[in-house]
This record gives sequence, C-alpha cells and structure tokens, in this order.
Amino acid sequence: MTNPSTEQRELALVEKVDFRILGVSNNEEKLQQLLKTYLPPLLLKAGSEYASVRNKVSSQPALPT
Repeated sequence: MTNPSTEQRELALVEKVDFRILGVSNNEEKLQQLLKTYLPPLLLKAGSEYASVRNKVSSQPALPT
C-alpha cells in the first residue's frame, strides 16, 4: 500500500472540512467553534502549490445564511 501524495492529503483535508461545516451549519455555536479551528488551515490551502487543491477550496459552496 502506498502513502497518499501531498496533493491527495490536501484534497482530503479540504473535503473533510467541507463535510464538517455542512454537518454543523444549522447550529451557530458549533459552526463558530468549527470555523475558528478549521478556517485558517482551509484558507492556507487556497495558496497550495497544487491547482486541484486551490480549485477545490475556491469551489466550495457558500455557507447557508
């Protein structure tokens, strides 16, 4: 079994954060806590050296208001 590439790990992280955000989007307190934890690393991925990761970050759906 091979280790996932850095690009694959970054894509997995972005996807994981997206699912977590969607899972708590109806609870403002939980959403705020989750964003405090995961938003900075997610924003850093917007500057990834991999185009696929940058595209994944920029194509994330908007949060419900």
